[in-house]
Amino acid sequence: MNGGGGWSANNNATLTAVDPGGFGTLFPFGVPSTFPSIGLPLGSSGGLGGVQVGYNWQKANWVFGLEADGDWAGIKSSNAITAGGGIGFNPGATPVTVTGTSKLQGLETFRGRIGLLATPQFLLFATGGLALGQEQVTLQAVSPFGAPPLPSAGQTGINTTSTTQAGYAVGAGAEWKVAPQWSVKAEYLYIGLGNQSSTISYNYGPASTATLTVKENYNIARVGVNYQFGGPVVAKY
Repeated sequence: MNGGGGWSANNNATLTAVDPGGFGTLFPFGVPSTFPSIGLPLGSSGGLGGVQVGYNWQKANWVFGLEADGDWAGIKSSNAITAGGGIGFNPGATPVTVTGTSKLQGLETFRGRIGLLATPQFLLFATGGLALGQEQVTLQAVSPFGAPPLPSAGQTGINTTSTTQAGYAVGAGAEWKVAPQWSVKAEYLYIGLGNQSSTISYNYGPASTATLTVKENYNIARVGVNYQFGGPVVAKY
């Protein structure tokens, strides 16, 4: 089993609008031209925990292994920005509040390991391989009036996109054999899961869209406990 925490690595999001009419979601932010974009900082953090399984074999002081794990995760960030109506970038525009939310809900990795025994019971290792993350990105836009960017008073434009993203995991750690069949480990992983987007559509004459794109990169730090079942070829440490 394992547990720990994670935080985003440069997970700043970009909000982009396709706005033929020039007065859509991003107009209050002072960017009325076609294909405008603004940044939306998202700094995710939270916990995770789960289980792992693997196999090690040893040659002299070198240990080689394969490991797979699956974790529940609650690494989340949300940020809202408001402009228009006397606030911020374009005070004469109809006010709009845009909220972006990003959440990592689950994480699985399938990795190789190579390690060097610093002592007969203490292993230093590097690791890397495939990562799968269950990601959720939500974009919400709220305007209090029946005017652009949303067509009726109090209407909320909201969309949530949930996907499993494939990427990579690289990292390093240490493992200490505390009993003949038990060991404890600590490791750091950098997880890169690419980009995920969520889009809302609205129509106040010309059809327009707004899209939130989040770069999903994470730092993961966790500790774990392993039980060694043994077998015909296993690490002795």
